[in-house]
Amino acid sequence: LLVYPKRCASAIEGSVGFKPYGRQLRALEGGASSAVFPDWTADGDGDGEGDDDLPLDECEAACLERGADRSVVHATLPMYRYVGSDRRGENFDDWLHRSCQKVEFGFINYHRPEEQPEVALFWIKDNRDKVPQGRQKWGEKNTNFIKTFLGHKFIIEDVDTGEVLLEHTVEFTGVREVGGCPSVIDQNADKTKQIHDTVVHEWDRHQAVKRTFSELGFGKGRLPDDVFASMGAFNYNNEPYKALEEWGSKGGKVFVNWWEQDVSFIQVPWQLRIVWQTRIKELVEAWAGCDLENTSIYGLR
Repeated sequence: LLVYPKRCASAIEGSVGFKPYGRQLRALEGGASSAVFPDWTADGDGDGEGDDDLPLDECEAACLERGADRSVVHATLPMYRYVGSDRRGENFDDWLHRSCQKVEFGFINYHRPEEQPEVALFWIKDNRDKVPQGRQKWGEKNTNFIKTFLGHKFIIEDVDTGEVLLEHTVEFTGVREVGGCPSVIDQNADKTKQIHDTVVHEWDRHQAVKRTFSELGFGKGRLPDDVFASMGAFNYNNEPYKALEEWGSKGGKVFVNWWEQDVSFIQVPWQLRIVWQTRIKELVEAWAGCDLENTSIYGLR
């Protein structure tokens, strides 16, 4: 959805010069408007209510994410919010196209695991022309994340036969696999020694810590609603496309019991993971009382 206060309907709807794929336009009023735009005070009395249509530079708008939980659907990340007073002179269509319709999407090649061949990626321009996007190597480490737009269609082909392996229309930020990562379950595996050695190694590591920030070494807090909504929407949208994680290629590490149970995994695109990680970092900085830096964030297991 693209939502906005009712008094902004004329300005917003008159500024949308294209049909945004997968997004309906909705004017909000009353409690719904207050929930999505709690700080909007266009008429100066704190509730934004009135009879007159407002100009664009006095309006706000927000793109609500598909898949967000109902309890937090009103909370959307700052990058999906339009505040007219901060964007005077900016074309609304440009903001909508860049901030809401542009997404990052990834493809993983698991075609023919026994041979691990490359595959060919194509963008279908105007639903008819195949535009080459390059070849893609096999495996999780070669996941290809690309910047694209909602509604764009892609196909992946076998480079030898031309067989179409996947057709996909982008409807949200996410990731898809071609083929499937093979299971590495081995019920006869004995990991007793590796588990023991790992515990000992991790215990030795903790004894090398030079500085602590609390008696327990951790704190428990609450994610901001917009971050939680974004994570929930991403998981909801991509859960049907989760892939098996490649534990067999990670040197036999035993942090997860992959030899007993298949481990599903959803990679997070780079731009979104930076947004999440930076917001979480701010919470940890407030708890730790010092500046921190982003290191790594992996995905949803």
